[in-house]
Formats: sequence, structure tokens, C-alpha cells
Amino acid sequence: MPSPLVSIIIPTYNRLPIVCRAIDSVLSQSYKQIECIVVDDFSNDGTVDVLSKKYGSQITILQNEKNFDKSYSRNRGINNANGNFICFLDSDDELTPKSIESRLEVFLDTPSFKGVSFGMRMNENSSPETALKSIKLMARESLTLDDYLNNTLLLSTNSFLIPKKLMLEHGMYNEAINNKEDIELFLRLLTSLPFIFCGTVVTTVHQDAKNRTRNDEEKFLLQKNIFTETISTNTSLMEKLGPRFKDIQKEEHNEILRALYRTCKGKKYRRTYRDGWSNKLSSRNFKFLKRYLLSYFHSES
Repeated sequence: MPSPLVSIIIPTYNRLPIVCRAIDSVLSQSYKQIECIVVDDFSNDGTVDVLSKKYGSQITILQNEKNFDKSYSRNRGINNANGNFICFLDSDDELTPKSIESRLEVFLDTPSFKGVSFGMRMNENSSPETALKSIKLMARESLTLDDYLNNTLLLSTNSFLIPKKLMLEHGMYNEAINNKEDIELFLRLLTSLPFIFCGTVVTTVHQDAKNRTRNDEEKFLLQKNIFTETISTNTSLMEKLGPRFKDIQKEEHNEILRALYRTCKGKKYRRTYRDGWSNKLSSRNFKFLKRYLLSYFHSES
């Protein structure tokens, strides 16, 4: 296989100047046949102007006409990618220097491979050695659905590489989901495609962005149960999940409870907790029971 073009898609929203760290990590890759696509999700901090002046033709910038969120932005990047392969990078993180090379080698070494290659991630204060010790996978070992269900940290948005053709065939990101959208995608892909571990750390995760989606409790609550409702409509996935789907429901339900508590929605917290208790979804541990009592002191909204 000749050197294929790899498109790296970076969705961003009001992430100056740290988005430059992400872009720089792409442009400094050991593998040079790359295309860097930045999808600006209607930022109001001058992102497009700054990046255009700083990088010029080194990157492609797509600007959304309004704020659609990251699932839409990633899909827009996919549809506009020229690469044979695509991967993603969150705008507050960065790729390791051989990130693309390491994952692409899985395909170059085995041209008949039609699946997904992935590497590990590490936190900014960690090391590759520490990150690799935390898992039980060896280089070129396959990842199963059960492996992933046992440890969802084995995959991340920044860590996988997939042929564009396969991403299009398998539906890309679900734009109705903007929390755990990566998990829904991985569960879907794992039901029909092989995943091979490239054997290295491919991305560094940072914690210095102010507008991290995982901290946006109100936006998460608007999503409600879309994550599990979407999974429940996927017949082949549900067959493979079996009774483990209940665990996924419990996790989503308890995340909703956490968001309700943190946003001081006392009545909704108690109602949701009671409904979940009767459906065997609410956690029985002391923390949630204590929050149930403390929720009476929350302002109602």
C-alpha cells in the first residue's frame, strides 16, 4: 500500500489559544501524508481569524453557521475529508509524535485488514510506560466488545484510526448524542469490525480547557436518556450486550442523578431517584441516599 492520506479532524469551540497545541501536534507528526481539518463550531473568540493567519494553507478550516456541538462537527469533518483514513483529536488535547504512524502501521503491515486500529491515551502528568502498564493488551492484540465493556478507557475519541469508507458505512457519529457519543460509536463499531491495538500511547489528554463538555450539566440533562434509547434500537448490538445493557442503563441513570444534584434540581432528583429505584436503576450506595436527603435543601428549578 502506498503512503495513504490521513485526515485528522479537530472540532473546536472557543478554545484559543490551546487549540494551537492540538494543531501543532498534528503538523509535527512523523508521518507526513496528513490533512488537518479544523471544524469551528461557531466560536466567538476569533478562532477562525487567528488560525487562518497562524497556519494558512497548512490546515483546512470549516466554520459552522451556528453552534451544533461536536458530533455534528466531527461528521462535517468526515464528509469533507480527502483522506483514505480518518482520526480525531479533541481541541484541548494533543497527539504523540508517532501517533498516526503507529496506528497506520497496523493497516500497512496487513493490507487485507478491514477494521479499526487504536492506541492508548495518557494524562498530561503521566508517562507512556504508566499508561501501558494499566492495560492488559499486547501490540497487535484484538479488542473485543466484552473487553471494552469491562474498561471503556481502552478507547477514546483521540485514539482510533479508521478507513473513511468504513466510517461512512457504519453511520459516523450520532448527532442526537453529545455526551458519551464516542461510547455509542465504539459499541456500534465493535459489533461488526475488528479492533487492533497498535501497542503504543498515541494521545495526551489535558485538563486545562475551561469549556469542557463533561462539565456542562444543563446540556447533559437536555439529552435525557438518548444514549441508552439509541442503543436499545440497535438489534445486533442488543443481542451482543444481553444483560449487560442493564448496567449501561444504570450508569446513565446515575449520571443523570449527579447532574440533577449538581444543578440543585431537588424535586427532579428525588422523583428520578424514586423512579429509578422501582426500576432497579438507582444506586443504593450511601452517597446517593445522602444526596436524596440533602436535595430537600436545594432551591427548586
